[in-house]
Amino acid sequence: MIATDDRLFRRSARAGGIHPLQRLIGLYRRGAPETGWDVSTHGLLHDLPPETRHDGPAARPVDPPPPGAGWRIDADNLTRRVSQLPALPQAVLQALALLRSDTASDTDCAARIALDPAITARILRLANSAFYGVSGRVATIRDAVLLLGRRSIGAMLAAAAVADSLARSPLAGHPEVAATMGHFWRHALASALAAQALARGRPPDQDVAFTAALLHDIGRLVLCGYHADGLAAVRAAAAVDDADTLPFERALLGLDHAEVGAMVARHWRFPPEVVAAIAAHHGPPAGDGPVTLADLVHLADAIAHVLDLEDDPAESVPALAPSSWRRIALDDDEAQRVFGDVEAGVRALSKSLLG
Repeated sequence: MIATDDRLFRRSARAGGIHPLQRLIGLYRRGAPETGWDVSTHGLLHDLPPETRHDGPAARPVDPPPPGAGWRIDADNLTRRVSQLPALPQAVLQALALLRSDTASDTDCAARIALDPAITARILRLANSAFYGVSGRVATIRDAVLLLGRRSIGAMLAAAAVADSLARSPLAGHPEVAATMGHFWRHALASALAAQALARGRPPDQDVAFTAALLHDIGRLVLCGYHADGLAAVRAAAAVDDADTLPFERALLGLDHAEVGAMVARHWRFPPEVVAAIAAHHGPPAGDGPVTLADLVHLADAIAHVLDLEDDPAESVPALAPSSWRRIALDDDEAQRVFGDVEAGVRALSKSLLG
């Protein structure tokens, strides 16, 4: 077997399986498999856990907190606090709709985006980053639309609008949120770029896939800002067995970050399919059928983790739902392209988005 970094796959190993991304990241990091490793990507399906939720049958049962522990979240109160986050500007929502319209002109789209100067500035920084290959040639939003196309601009607009709204929100002043913001954005961008790349040639639109993956962990940021003590208890409980935090969120807080993220996306009036994909990104639909948006976000999240962009000693690649893996059918060549695009994109876009 490829001697890839076992640290990233320790949870899969403890569960008695081989994570399907383990061989693929080994190919990417080392260029070629070692002699004797000839199992195809899809041949690893038998090593995946049974068709279950992401937390899987190997997860330790989590007992509910004792009465009075104080970590359970009042969902109504959290919904009210989410509703107080700055809304996305109306011009942004209208521009996103125009970019997906077959009847609106490029000029109409550019004019609508340009109504918000702060977001326009972020988009121009993104458009002129090295990632898109037109650095120095994009002076206006119309230039950006003409040179890069509506899908790229739609993705940039979503990223710029979310960054701007977070910067204006009460969360921005919370010290724990501020400390984790850089990590949040690198993971969000990596997941978004992976989902966008995976959407090429598959049913969901690339800009919608980018947006859903960009927002998939926004619930973690909200929990960090509004329920820091409860989130700390979740992390401490999960750390005992070096386990995934999701089942502990449900047991200790009463809801998980995917549900909270869906609340935020709904408040920001993103399309229902984006809201649904965020809510289901740890538990995509089982069975057969076409690739879903939740499938793309689910795998994109795992790809962002497997790239370990921050060399985090605690990093671990989450389990994959077998049905999502079958539906997407990621092969060796595509995986290498996606990994390369994501690493290059995060390097090029992080500073442009947040600067």
